Amino acid sequence: MNEHSRKVLRSIEMNDTALADLGINEHRRHGFNSSNPADFSRLGEAIGKSARLKYFAFTLPNSGVLDVTNREFFEGLKRNSSIREFLLNCQNHDHGIVGGVEHEILKAYMENNTHLTRLAIYHCGVHRGADRIIAKTLRCCTNLRSITLNSCNITDGQVLLVVEAIRGHRSLETLNLVGGRIGNRGCEAIATLLSDSTSNIRELSLHSNRIGNEGASMIANSLANNTNLQRLILQRNLFDQSSAEDSFSRVLCDATSINSIYLSNHTFEKLNLMQLEGRQLALFLRMNESTNKSH
Repeated sequence: MNEHSRKVLRSIEMNDTALADLGINEHRRHGFNSSNPADFSRLGEAIGKSARLKYFAFTLPNSGVLDVTNREFFEGLKRNSSIREFLLNCQNHDHGIVGGVEHEILKAYMENNTHLTRLAIYHCGVHRGADRIIAKTLRCCTNLRSITLNSCNITDGQVLLVVEAIRGHRSLETLNLVGGRIGNRGCEAIATLLSDSTSNIRELSLHSNRIGNEGASMIANSLANNTNLQRLILQRNLFDQSSAEDSFSRVLCDATSINSIYLSNHTFEKLNLMQLEGRQLALFLRMNESTNKSH
């Protein structure tokens, strides 16, 4: 363990008020790494007693120095009740998490999660049962305000698992499902979530997926009675720009009757499509941003 990691460990053990974030195998100010398993055991004990840590980022050390047999480390995570944000970087799509260190960490949050408000998972291969582990973790963490699954190659079928896991999570405000293989069937599942009266999602990112015209239309239609979503990011997908603009314009201002205009969506404010939105759609979005919501 180098001197920097030694100082970080001592600060956590002393409940130093100046140390609120910790990164394992991360290049950050309060980063920690070691080639000695005993150091990770000691770190786990310190994390378990800490009342100051708020942010925890974990990337599995390449050396294999931390493995599933280090119970002190994982038990420490289970005892901690101060960490609000957890970021897990699996680094490799081909690296399966089932039965590994990442699995043990997620199991810790399945058991103790009332304090957790943000969960972000990057570059995780959601195969060989990993999708079900992540879905189970999400189902258990009912106080999450933000969920990110980035560059995990999530498929339509796996989106169904995620949607069912988070349905009814009233605290959830931000959902990022970026860099996957979500297509029209996945959009259908997401649309049911947005149509659900219990959904309080304010920001949704589906950047860099495989969403076509049908999928974009289903997302747009789900906003007809949604009064919470404010921002939607759909860049780098497969739909036609003009088709998507028509779908969202109709939801933002249904001109079939005066009553329909009144009942249109007046909450949705930000939409990121493939290119800058057209003139009409931009006008509707600006109207929703203003204090005067009447069209």
